[in-house]
Amino acid sequence: MNPKVNPVISSKLLFSSSEFRNIIEGIRTLTSTLNYDELLNRILEIALTVIPLSTSGIFRLFDEKRQLLIPLAYVGNIASSLLHNTRRGESLSGKVFDDGIARIYNMNDMLDELEHLSPENQNFRNKLLTDEQYIARSMISVPVTIRGERRGTLTLHRFDDEGLFTAYDLELLKVFADQVAIAVENAKLYSEVQNVLQEVTELSGQIQENNQILQKRLEVHEALTALSLKNKGIHAIVKELNRMIKMPASFVDMLNKHSHNGNSQQIQLEFDDIAGLWDTEDHVPLTISFHEQEFYLHPVTVDKVLLGCIMVRLTGPIASMDIVTLEQSSSLFALEMIKKLSLTDIYYKETKEIFTKLLQNQNDDALMAKGVELGLDFSGYMSVSILEITGQFELYQTEINIQRLVFKLNETFNSTPHMAFGLHNQVIMLTSFPHAADAEWVKQSMERMIQEWRFSSSKYVLSAAMGTPYKGIVNIAKSNTEAQKTLHYMFSKQQSGCIQYKDIGINRLFLGQDVSEIHQFISDILGPLESTPGHSSQLEQTLHIYMSEDKIAINTAAVLGIHINTLYQRLKKIQQVLNIRFDNKDDMLKIQMAYHLKDTFNQKH
Repeated sequence: MNPKVNPVISSKLLFSSSEFRNIIEGIRTLTSTLNYDELLNRILEIALTVIPLSTSGIFRLFDEKRQLLIPLAYVGNIASSLLHNTRRGESLSGKVFDDGIARIYNMNDMLDELEHLSPENQNFRNKLLTDEQYIARSMISVPVTIRGERRGTLTLHRFDDEGLFTAYDLELLKVFADQVAIAVENAKLYSEVQNVLQEVTELSGQIQENNQILQKRLEVHEALTALSLKNKGIHAIVKELNRMIKMPASFVDMLNKHSHNGNSQQIQLEFDDIAGLWDTEDHVPLTISFHEQEFYLHPVTVDKVLLGCIMVRLTGPIASMDIVTLEQSSSLFALEMIKKLSLTDIYYKETKEIFTKLLQNQNDDALMAKGVELGLDFSGYMSVSILEITGQFELYQTEINIQRLVFKLNETFNSTPHMAFGLHNQVIMLTSFPHAADAEWVKQSMERMIQEWRFSSSKYVLSAAMGTPYKGIVNIAKSNTEAQKTLHYMFSKQQSGCIQYKDIGINRLFLGQDVSEIHQFISDILGPLESTPGHSSQLEQTLHIYMSEDKIAINTAAVLGIHINTLYQRLKKIQQVLNIRFDNKDDMLKIQMAYHLKDTFNQKH
């Protein structure tokens, strides 16, 4: 005879068996994925299956850096006010995490806990209290722990009164939470391994790419260096560059304003326009559009100084390896330009030696032949001009500016016999022409050139001083001295532009004079006015205006804004102080000379 089984106990056994089947199935589902984000979503879905009484849930993970429990996943109809970050020991989840004790809460417990929220979470409390439908009637919360270390909390809610969580539900959820901790740990480890693998893969790709770039650099360097060592010149390097990148490329020489086009078609662009594309010292590659055609420009620089640029006519997107080729070739072009500067410097030294001998009037046949070779005509008039560039220069900028200036002079005076060479920040030019009046044309040409220079290079000031044209080698030194004096005069007056020695006028008499003696002369003549008690500035101003108004009293009084009688009183006082007479020609010459010298030399001294 079969024993009777208590139906309550049987039901409980069947229920327990069903719940544990749910747990086993849930664990199997959790372990079936290693995707971290997917796992977070599954945890709560499975938790609701394990505890059928629950209607919603939140999974929080502890952030060590921020020291906060962060809600990473939730399921069910949960108010946003429940999804706040929680401190350790704060609210229900914070307490469970802090002491590791699983808890069952009823509605009153939860309302009590709302009174103890941190200040930053008070707004969540206020939202919940305005709509109590989002306050759970029952809640269970368990810690998520692995190897004795708490990682987060798993919380389930019931929002109606049809059933409340029991201790049995709490035990089931604790068992499930242990498996959740393991699954989360595995997913995190897998994610970290995948990230490391991705980094290794990317690093391997970067190493491979860098290796290809290095090989390309070596290939370009070897090929172009071989051409440079054989002194094949810029044109050969451009041709090789065209072969390498398989797009039309040119090198624009900004020193001599010349374009080396290799096998490509001539590019019609103004050199000043190209230089103007880089209006700062930050010379970076550019892409420009010209005549409905795209160009890639790679600057060639030395110490922030623009020497030229590589210009590529784009027939399609420029490849990264082509950019590497251009970067590597730019250093070779820069080297070629420096070699040019060195050769130019040698030429300048040779030309300077010839010029020095001409100044010394060494009228020998070899010197005459060399002068004719340079294009000079010793039978005509000869004039020396000195052009000076002033401004703040970078290394190499002086030589580059001087070379550009020499190139411009050779271009401007191509049909006029001349020789020009650079010396520091100056260019010295000896010009010969059949008639003395031709010097005016030379001056006008220089003035136009200075205007163009000012327009294209506002950072550097160009001044030109011209000596008088004379016949014969013997007078070259005289014209050179005049040009130097004129430049000195321009410097003292802080003038730019182009000035001939004859334009200085009476100031030529004082150019070689010691400046201290000139100031002493001014002081001797006008100084007594400055020492007159109570009237020094008034008397000096009156005298200055009186002389500038050609000693016309009525005009002087009008300029000063005083009565004519007051003016006569001041003039009488001036004559007494200076011991002069306004009707004495010698006295007036001294006064006029003193004011002229004061206006001329007072700007600099």
